[in-house]
Amino acid sequence: MRKYIVGLYATSPTLFNWDVHKEQLYFDAIKAEHLQIRGLELPFWGNNLHPFDDEFLLANLQSEWEHVLTCIPGTMTSLGKDLNFGLSSNLESSRKRAIEMYERANQGVLKLNSSFTRQNVLAVHISSAPQPRFGSIEQLIQSLNEISAWDWGGAKLVIEHCDSGLGAFKPIKGFFSIEDEIQAIQSAKHSKTELGLTVNWGRSVIEHRSPDGAIRHLEAARESGFFVRLNIFWNQRGKNRVWRLGRPSYACGQGAGD
Repeated sequence: MRKYIVGLYATSPTLFNWDVHKEQLYFDAIKAEHLQIRGLELPFWGNNLHPFDDEFLLANLQSEWEHVLTCIPGTMTSLGKDLNFGLSSNLESSRKRAIEMYERANQGVLKLNSSFTRQNVLAVHISSAPQPRFGSIEQLIQSLNEISAWDWGGAKLVIEHCDSGLGAFKPIKGFFSIEDEIQAIQSAKHSKTELGLTVNWGRSVIEHRSPDGAIRHLEAARESGFFVRLNIFWNQRGKNRVWRLGRPSYACGQGAGD
């Protein structure tokens, strides 16, 4: 049976206002659905594994699950305060703050692994923030060299391509182009941790205002040799939910990579 990494965090009833009772019911409902879950996409908001209670989260993760930790939420929160924030920032103080955020994410990964006494995190999603007018590929490469030298407990570091700010349309996130991100990965040292690239179908469609944009990005990612995941969204009728699936390699069980 094919299984998936599922991103459900945006559907949590306590996403911004903590209520342990509601969150417990929420996790109980996820487990009761008998979904084809390999693991969850866990949001990293910039400080801890869980914005309110790490121990609650650890207690509610199935022991057999394997996860992806996405640092996009923490990045976007920080960009709301500092437009220069990110791994590609030309402003050294903002780049260092991003490095520090990823250090905290690194500790979260190791905590997950320690809690389950095995590799529990398949990949960590990072971004090429900030927007190109505030950053450069050279700075991104420098940052990749720094963070890939750390021990990530077996997890890959994967740039999630968000819509770039270099096209003909007004961007939503507006980070670097997928070609620039591939160049950065190719130029980085890969000293201790494997680097990769994921394509977010929705973001790629937003960038080009066409599904053809997502296909172009998929082709570019595959040709680069760094492609590890496709994110797709759909609405499950009658239940008002949005699920996020990842494939191929680390996101699927049997049939991985097809």
